Amino acid sequence: MVNNMKLEDISNELFLCIWDQLSMADTIYSFSNLTTRIDCMLLKFCCLYNKLDLRYCSLSIFRYFSHQIIMKDEWRLNLTVLKIGNSYRCSQVISLADEVIQFFMKNYLIRKDNQNNNSSDLLHMINLLKKKNVEPIFPQLNTLIVYQSITMNENCRDIFLYGIACGSTLRTLNWRACSYQTHHSESFFDWLFQCSTNLHKYQLLNTLGESGFELSYQHTLINSYQFHPSLIFLKINILNLSTLFVLLHYLPKLEWLDVHISNPIEVENDFNAHLSKTMDYPIKLHTLTFRALNIQGRGCYELENLLLKFIQSLESLSISMYHRCDNEPDLNYNGYSLSILCQKFLHLRSFHFALQIQMFEKADENIINNFVNTFSTPFWLNGPFGCKRICVDFEQIYGWIQMFSLPFTFNDTTLFRSTDLTNIQFNTDLEENQTSKHLSQKLETLWFGMSRLFLPFDKNQILSSVFVQALRCPSSQGKTLVLSQKRGIMSENIVNQIQLTHFNMLELVDSIDTNINYNLQDRFPQLRCLRLRSCKNIASSWENIDQWISFILTHINEHQLTCVRFDFIEQEKKTTEMNILDDFSRKLFTSFAPSTTNPNARAVEVVEGGPPCKPVR
Repeated sequence: MVNNMKLEDISNELFLCIWDQLSMADTIYSFSNLTTRIDCMLLKFCCLYNKLDLRYCSLSIFRYFSHQIIMKDEWRLNLTVLKIGNSYRCSQVISLADEVIQFFMKNYLIRKDNQNNNSSDLLHMINLLKKKNVEPIFPQLNTLIVYQSITMNENCRDIFLYGIACGSTLRTLNWRACSYQTHHSESFFDWLFQCSTNLHKYQLLNTLGESGFELSYQHTLINSYQFHPSLIFLKINILNLSTLFVLLHYLPKLEWLDVHISNPIEVENDFNAHLSKTMDYPIKLHTLTFRALNIQGRGCYELENLLLKFIQSLESLSISMYHRCDNEPDLNYNGYSLSILCQKFLHLRSFHFALQIQMFEKADENIINNFVNTFSTPFWLNGPFGCKRICVDFEQIYGWIQMFSLPFTFNDTTLFRSTDLTNIQFNTDLEENQTSKHLSQKLETLWFGMSRLFLPFDKNQILSSVFVQALRCPSSQGKTLVLSQKRGIMSENIVNQIQLTHFNMLELVDSIDTNINYNLQDRFPQLRCLRLRSCKNIASSWENIDQWISFILTHINEHQLTCVRFDFIEQEKKTTEMNILDDFSRKLFTSFAPSTTNPNARAVEVVEGGPPCKPVR
């Protein structure tokens, strides 16, 4: 007897169990407007008409919602949180901007002539928005999160800033720009200081390694900038130290600052010296983070002079930086100089750092011991931060002395680690440093707080079975392992059964060559994401394409693999390379498509380009 359960017979609890397995957008798309009871549940548990995260939805669902939230008053007048943009999908930002343009052109723009001039209409519409003669499209919006996956023009930028993000209710804006967008710098800052009257949190980021956003003091004077009345949280990537001075001057309420400066910080010039003396500074700044700074020589004094502006208020300080002193090795940071700096702050309660000191000779055991000893003083072992555990080692490939506090708190920084861990020392275990060779214990300590480990290799370097065993430490659970182009050589006595069960993300850099004796198919049984980065000479790397298909299929059908990502960097052979990728994808999809011989095949996403892999919902 068949029991045909009707929709109204399904319990609320069962609906909630189903919704827990779906994204919010998928849930609302699939279940709204079915019954009054279900809509009431969606209002209560899924924020129907109130919050919407479109970042991970399919193209069809995105197109549906991008039209609904504009044209349906229940969405447009009540939406408070909007999250948009994803590097894996279409350009959601541009698509939504087009919908907004159509709405404004239809409802607010009335031409006095019959000429059809869309370009002129759009410019006129944007001017009305800038002058605040038109209300923002989402009057209740308080949080906007944007991931910009491709470049945008000025019209798209202004529609987002002045048509979507310009309401008086907006409290948070997070904007993650793609490459080559810093020519929009002045517009982003104009919006911040002239239109975001009640904004509390602002994030403006781009790719680390590229030039950051720039703001000149002259531009602020010409455009009559006023002190921001409400911003307390700022996370930003900027070009130079001058931009930071200007920002701090106009942000008197700032309490939390996280900043990356892309240009090297060098000895002061006259302009920076003038700015640092004439600018005002926020008096309530209590949390300060510097990410991935590049300090050249005496530029360290520039950094310290800025920090000392906050000796009365700073409570938490984090610094990640590379320091190169060509002719003045005494300037290199160590435990003594850092302790002197910290003791100048009256209320400092938390200090985290990750420093890379460029060495111009191979560091021997005595040099490493000297650095460790500077962190073995009472200040670090029983001072204001309690017992502060510090790791010191020499990275052979790049010639760096690396010093960092544990736990490692810089999640967007990749730790470069050679496979020779015998030089790693900790300030809290001096006796153990001299006797212990237990690599897994050292790796377990290093993993704590880190998300990614990059392993560069010397040419023909032998990767011992002891090191592979050490990678299996419990702290590596769920982490990303990155292997360089030079893979190293497995020692002959490697145990074939060693499996790196803790890793679910693997990145291979600069090559797709499978002629390596890692036996990858057996090493990563829990792999969820495989990324092939910066692929060069692609055509010559696909000789063993069937081996890759076999590897991927093994993980799709028997394990957890859900995402395969390729990053190509060569453009001169784009047609040939894309044909190769198409051929690979066709063979791959043909192989794992559901069939009578493979009825349980899993879905996998094969995509080109983008940031480090993330699990696919």
